[in-house]
Amino acid sequence: MNSFSRLKLFHRFAVLIGVITIGFAVYGGWSFKTLNELKINGPLYQRIVQGKDLVADILPPPEYIIESYLVSMQLLEAVDKIDQDRLVERLKILRGEYDTRHAFWLKEGLEPELVTMFLKDAHEPAVAFFEGAFADFVPAVQKGERDKALVAMTRMRQNYEVHRKAVDQVVQFTNKRNADDETAARELIQWDSTLLLALLLARGEPDYAVQIAHAIAEFDLSVEVQTRPGDTTSLLVAMKNMQGGLATVISNVERSVRVLAEASRQLQDTAGMAATGTGYQQSLSQSMATAVEEMASSVTEITSTMEELSASSTQIAEHSGSVAEIANQTWEKSKKGSEAMRSVMARMDDIRTDNQHSLEEIVQLGTKSRQISKVMDIINTIAGGQ
Repeated sequence: MNSFSRLKLFHRFAVLIGVITIGFAVYGGWSFKTLNELKINGPLYQRIVQGKDLVADILPPPEYIIESYLVSMQLLEAVDKIDQDRLVERLKILRGEYDTRHAFWLKEGLEPELVTMFLKDAHEPAVAFFEGAFADFVPAVQKGERDKALVAMTRMRQNYEVHRKAVDQVVQFTNKRNADDETAARELIQWDSTLLLALLLARGEPDYAVQIAHAIAEFDLSVEVQTRPGDTTSLLVAMKNMQGGLATVISNVERSVRVLAEASRQLQDTAGMAATGTGYQQSLSQSMATAVEEMASSVTEITSTMEELSASSTQIAEHSGSVAEIANQTWEKSKKGSEAMRSVMARMDDIRTDNQHSLEEIVQLGTKSRQISKVMDIINTIAGGQ
């Protein structure tokens, strides 16, 4: 099984068709064998006919009253009462068997000719035979009235002869019908056997099925599979259904591929937009970092200047307490600004990954720078006034 699953689809179909072809060959051979055994005049048929003929030759048929006629003849010659009673009882049994079989044949739907010959012409004298036997013949025998028994027996013999002629006609007609049926069956078997053999030799449908299988194995699902009207169980119908199923599967796969391709394209577009945004964000962060570095440099210079001014402010403080107080506040703010800038420089890496936080820091630095500028303006004003 594992070896078969590793084969290519084409090779699998080749193996499948090979198995089917061998199956058809085996089926055809076995069909011929069975047909020869069961056909009309075949071995089994001859055995069945032989058995029926054997029974017919040994036992008289119920619908033919020859045994009843024989029993009547024996009863006419019987003297012992026990023998007479035994023969009368046998005659009753024979009449019951005749009536049973006649009722059976009434329901068998025989041809009109047989109905006339068998169920009418042969039946009416048989009924008259039994009526005369039990109405006149048997009572005369039981009473010992031989003359009356002989008269009744004469009428019974006449009915028997009429019955016998009708039975002979039934036999002739039935034999002819059987011969005609055997001839028709023999001709039909010969014709069908020849046709079956021709199909097997021509490989008709199996060869066409091989072509369809090759096309499907090569994924050519456009080939139209021709099937007979009303055919629902043949090999070609199964291959047509398989072709339709494969076409549906391939269509679903193609649809899924198109959906995946569209999703992939959209994902690429989104990734491109994200890359563009990331580049823009990185550029903005770098610009912000540069601006912050420049501001830090400016603040450093301001701090240096403030230190120089602080020395001058000490002298000014001797003459103006208010100016000294302002200068001290400015010095403290300058030191805070310097420390804040150093903190900003230490967190530049974090600023690049978090723009909002960087903007907040920049706003704070701007506020502090404006405060320093205001202090510088006050100092310049005081210095100018001095």
